[in-house]
Amino acid sequence: MPAVNTFRRSRLAASISMILGGVSAGALHAQDQDQTQTQAQTQEEAVVEEVVITGFRASLEDSVATKRDSSSIVEAISAEDIGKLPDVSIAESLGRLPGLTVQRLNGRGQVVAVRGMSPDFSTGLLNGREQVSVGDNRGVEFDQYPSELLHGAVVYKTPDAALIGQGLSGTVDLHTVRPLEYGERNITINAKYEALDYDLVSNRDNTGNRFSATYIDQFADETIGLMLGYSHTKSPNQGQHFNSWGYYNGDGNGNNAIGGGRLYARAGMLERDSFVTTVEFAPSDRMSASMDVFYSEFTEDQIKHGMALCLACGATMTVIDTQDGVVTEGIYDGVKNILENNQFKRDAESLSVGFNFEFQLNDQWSMEADVSHSSIDRSDISELETNAGTGPNGQGALDTIHFWSTPDGTQFETALDYTNVDYNSANPIYVTSPAGWGDPSALEPYQPAGQFGYNKVFDVSDDINAFRAAVTGDLDFGVVTGVEMGYNYTSREKTRVSNEGVITSNVTGPDGELLDKVEIPAGIVGETSLGFGLRGSNTSMLAYDPSALLASGVIQQGAYLYNDILAKAWEVNEAVNTVYVKFDVDAEIGDMPLTGNFGVQYQFWDQDSRGQNATGAGSSIQSEYYEGEASDSELLPSLNLSLAVTDDQIVRLGLARTLARPRMDEMRASGTYGYNANNANTTQADIDALIASGTSEISAYQQLSPWSRGGGNIELTPWVADAIDLSYEYYFEDGLSYVSGAVFYKDLESYIFNQNVLFDFTGIPPQGPAPQIYTGVSNQPVNGEGGTIEGYELTASINFGLFAESLSGFGIFATYSNNESEIEPNGPGSNSRLPGLSEDVYNLTAYYEDHGFSARINQRYRSDYVGEVSGFGGARTGSDIAEETIVDAQIGYSFDSGSLEGLTVMLQGLNLTNEPFRTVDVNTGYATEYQTYGSSYMLGASYTF
Repeated sequence: MPAVNTFRRSRLAASISMILGGVSAGALHAQDQDQTQTQAQTQEEAVVEEVVITGFRASLEDSVATKRDSSSIVEAISAEDIGKLPDVSIAESLGRLPGLTVQRLNGRGQVVAVRGMSPDFSTGLLNGREQVSVGDNRGVEFDQYPSELLHGAVVYKTPDAALIGQGLSGTVDLHTVRPLEYGERNITINAKYEALDYDLVSNRDNTGNRFSATYIDQFADETIGLMLGYSHTKSPNQGQHFNSWGYYNGDGNGNNAIGGGRLYARAGMLERDSFVTTVEFAPSDRMSASMDVFYSEFTEDQIKHGMALCLACGATMTVIDTQDGVVTEGIYDGVKNILENNQFKRDAESLSVGFNFEFQLNDQWSMEADVSHSSIDRSDISELETNAGTGPNGQGALDTIHFWSTPDGTQFETALDYTNVDYNSANPIYVTSPAGWGDPSALEPYQPAGQFGYNKVFDVSDDINAFRAAVTGDLDFGVVTGVEMGYNYTSREKTRVSNEGVITSNVTGPDGELLDKVEIPAGIVGETSLGFGLRGSNTSMLAYDPSALLASGVIQQGAYLYNDILAKAWEVNEAVNTVYVKFDVDAEIGDMPLTGNFGVQYQFWDQDSRGQNATGAGSSIQSEYYEGEASDSELLPSLNLSLAVTDDQIVRLGLARTLARPRMDEMRASGTYGYNANNANTTQADIDALIASGTSEISAYQQLSPWSRGGGNIELTPWVADAIDLSYEYYFEDGLSYVSGAVFYKDLESYIFNQNVLFDFTGIPPQGPAPQIYTGVSNQPVNGEGGTIEGYELTASINFGLFAESLSGFGIFATYSNNESEIEPNGPGSNSRLPGLSEDVYNLTAYYEDHGFSARINQRYRSDYVGEVSGFGGARTGSDIAEETIVDAQIGYSFDSGSLEGLTVMLQGLNLTNEPFRTVDVNTGYATEYQTYGSSYMLGASYTF
């Protein structure tokens, strides 16, 4: 349903026109002023008109109205029409809002940071209900929600007491269509064809498609509303990747060279089918009920073909050139290269169901009940890694590698041909263990073959069940005009299971031993170009599907008994109770209306976790099932006030205490431990004597106790912050245009980072003689010193038609955010940076929309920041990510009459400048990751019946 805007030209616009026309108000007499005002009023009444605004401008108008009418400080996005958010994903749309930034994964926006704080500090809701995450923690990965089935989103930067599931930095609430509110029948279908610039892997598609359909209707005299939606996505993504292991190999003259790295080409496909439905029933003005269901299943399949260059692994380096302490050109002689053909497959199913019931008790009081469930089951079918080379560790030809390093990565030239699978020639390529990776104890059953690769498989399930009841009523206590009181109960259970295994030979020799190298079956071999990172005549490598290699029978997967694998599995449970009361305020300061609310939430919770503490590897591995629990509470007051200085100007103030619950992987009971048998006879008296001599307690136990550990901590308490927000908003009368500025200040009481603390090892089996003491040191997450984060945000949404009729249809939407923090997330004195915080962020969208034609271009920029990427073994790793500027564009045409009325066609281009994703080495400024994804294009059409 198109937005309708009925307006009069404002006196501000009239004044601008008078100034441009050269009229001097100072020259008018009082009688002339009266006459001019009468004429202007007559002209205003004459130009009253109904302007139907559609497309991107309708999206802006709805968003502006939501922001203006809210009692809190919020940002909003709204769909242009059914099935058409302004961007290709909800994450990209959120990234246009002031104070919000997006981190890309494989080229697509996935997680959102609010006000410079990582996704750990915000929460994601769907229709007001807390949602689970497909990831290992709480941060919602927004690419699991198809934009075609969402009608908008509201980001709460300041909470009120009735906002359940609120985050510390902000709360993102996604919305689907409410059919009774929508008020008319709508049938819309969308279809898009997607194509990539890159075509890097010959047997993988670089094209895809999207299709969606939505049906909205009302029945039984507008008492029943129905919305049904379906979305199918088949979206390709490809990339060229350079990775450096660091710049640490010294030349003896103060210069450091790259010590090793990887080059690989990647191709992936995300396939997702999603269903959404809403049923509303409102038989009278006093009663209503609704049901919301969202279901999505998706599969992600990626393949990587690449080369690992272990340069500083015994090879000899010759320096050719240096610059600013970095060896920029040189030669490594005696290098054993490793070819890697890896595959990643993931399946996931998510379900969100909610039932809501509202009843008007009388003219003043109403009640509401809401029951919801959100769950996800994720299965990493495989993260299959296979290695190949000229021979096993210590055998096979060595290479001479010429390298050139720049701040944007390193290129190499090899002497050997890595496409050779002619086993009657010199230096062919085998599947083998080229570098001898792996733990010898864990690999003992597979010798002499060793580790040909690895398969990291994780299963994750996440379930939230919630119940909320509330009573709302009118009050007449001076400035207090209303109250809402309620209770919410939320239970959450998240489990992570690690099913890892070693890839090794499945071919035996004459004595039954596993061969340490096997030939690659000819039927699965191909080639992939690595020309972006390789120079000279050898720019390709052999490529194969690792699943096909496993199916061929020449390799096998076996158990890999290692303490870290057992520690990666855990279960965390929470039961959070929230009691709240919120009072509405309606007053005046002079003749300026003052509205808002104040209230308090009281949260109390229980949490527990189960897992294993493990030590050793192979036949010597030992573990003990361990569990822990904790409980706590927190009082969260809040105040939101809005002062209407004039009809067009609003000043807002927000004061609140907010919290974010700890990361779930940091709450795990599991961990790895060590046992030093040499200290088995240490007594408590020995420890006490060392402390008495002046040694700290932690150091004394580190020196003398046989026990040590690294793992999670179920006793963590939430991050808690006291926040102040102040904003100013000026709205123009066209409904599209406004300018605003906001400042915020958050004082975190504590921050969670790893520290050494005492740990009770009672019940954990020792590896050696029985100890005299069972207390040792554990390195684990602990609530430590916090700090402040502050910033300001500027926004301008300007419709140029305000100033001149010839500019009608042109406009801009621009935001700028600045964030600063004194928090050291790795502890005081660490000089570490807050994850997710970019000091400077801006977004600029310029658009034209009129007579059915639309065009817009968007540029978003964020300065460098610390982001989290997947590291070794699937663990999260903080990386210094360089600044980036992303440019997208779209053109389209909507047919408003004739036989094609209701049809819209569009062309979208994403990442038009092929902006790289770049992480840097803090010591040299040179790239540790340099990834490019190419541009992608979508050609689509939508039709509304």
